[in-house]
Amino acid sequence: MGTIIYFEEDKTQHGVIRFVSGYAKKRWFRKERISYSFSAPGDISTPYSEETIERIKLRIKRDFPLAKIGVANNATIEEKYKFHRFWLIARWDSRERFNGYYSGSMNRDKSPEWTFNIENADIGLDRKSTEQTVDNIRKATGERVSVMEIYLDLVNELLTPIFMITCTSKRSNKETKYFARLEGNRLRLVGTSDAAHKFTYEEVLSMHEHLVANNKNFLYAVLPQFKHNVHYKKIEDYMREMNVSRMVQLDMKLKWINR
Repeated sequence: MGTIIYFEEDKTQHGVIRFVSGYAKKRWFRKERISYSFSAPGDISTPYSEETIERIKLRIKRDFPLAKIGVANNATIEEKYKFHRFWLIARWDSRERFNGYYSGSMNRDKSPEWTFNIENADIGLDRKSTEQTVDNIRKATGERVSVMEIYLDLVNELLTPIFMITCTSKRSNKETKYFARLEGNRLRLVGTSDAAHKFTYEEVLSMHEHLVANNKNFLYAVLPQFKHNVHYKKIEDYMREMNVSRMVQLDMKLKWINR
């Protein structure tokens, strides 16, 4: 089984997990060479010897003195970082060479801005939203752009089950309860937030769309998981008192969290 060598560039602050994408030791008339990548390794790994792994670690430490280095296989990486996935938009020139990361549309004409500094890149928390931005950039500019999956040393909360759905009856009582599950075409509702079914961001959007299209007896709302166990009759009071926001952050920049 092959080996993946990866590291956090600076263990004192948050950042992108880097991977060793190539290595050649020093030989006559050839310097030691190493290459790094932000891209997730996919199915490719290299059968490095123990001696070569130690050489690579030493080289990483020369390039990045504060690095925290790890060695693993593909399966271990996927399991360790399954909640750490984020997405960048990369631009390529006519020769398929990397030409910058999308940094947002900050100027007056809303045209995209680009950066070579990963700290200033726009990092997406939802793949579908990032793909939609890619489509918009292609249509507006004709740029060669693509989605790049990366890992951060941060948990992407949108990949974890932190959302729930409330169902408000359209009958005269207008009673609101929490969604628990579907049984055929029937909704099973519960009275406390702890008992409500919890969804990831992608799951909750899909279920909300399904409910709106297939069950017209209720009005539906997506809410974040509450910090306390809230009875259905106290939902409005709790949200007002705790200032619960229904807004969802879909992108970020490393420079914002490393201030």
